[in-house]
Amino acid sequence: MFSRFLQKLPMRLVILAGMVGLLIALQGWQEALALREYEQAMSEVEVIAPREQPLQDQESIDTAMVLFSIKTPPTVDGPTFDYSLGDRGLTTGGLVLPQKRVTVGPAAFTSWSVLGSTLAHEIEVHVPQSFFMVVAEDHITRWQIESRRIIGRAFPRFAPSAKELFENDGTWKAERDAYMHEIKNAKRFGLSQEELASIWRVMDYFYPAAENDKNDPQLSASSENEKELLNREDVKPLEL
Repeated sequence: MFSRFLQKLPMRLVILAGMVGLLIALQGWQEALALREYEQAMSEVEVIAPREQPLQDQESIDTAMVLFSIKTPPTVDGPTFDYSLGDRGLTTGGLVLPQKRVTVGPAAFTSWSVLGSTLAHEIEVHVPQSFFMVVAEDHITRWQIESRRIIGRAFPRFAPSAKELFENDGTWKAERDAYMHEIKNAKRFGLSQEELASIWRVMDYFYPAAENDKNDPQLSASSENEKELLNREDVKPLEL
């Protein structure tokens, strides 16, 4: 009986792994659907933010959360102000457990619009994302590039380019989704043309779209289509 169980164990493990993968994929699909519905609802909301620059403190973060109707999930620790943080915002957490920590740096306090946009970037997009899937996709990308690098020693045409050596598809897509959320909610946050253009440039420079994504208007943000997208009603900022 026990030997028969051992014989069937590999197949059972494969089935179990398949079921876990299916559950993770289903969760990701549900998160993406919920985010899209939320984006459509919130992108039409216009908030008139104070003209003065927010103070770099926790009170400004708490005020922006209320001002822009950003809800903090129970799995989030924060958002809290971190004077030493170089980026506008940062979301950290484990690969499996849903608990995450959100911190905001001084660079996010250039205006109330940028502060609200930063908080939404972290809380409304990065917090629901599966870090396990992001890291898994990064590893798959690295394995593919390393395989092509080895094959390229014998067949140079298959070798990855210098640019590809630094690609991490999971991280890049996760960041582009978050920056696109800021762009599509430009009217909601009251981002100026300069602030919106800056978000485009940062996204394109640090997280360029993959070749097969450049025809997708939700992912592509090249300088060629920047003006066209800035004039679209769903991404046009509110002039204050």
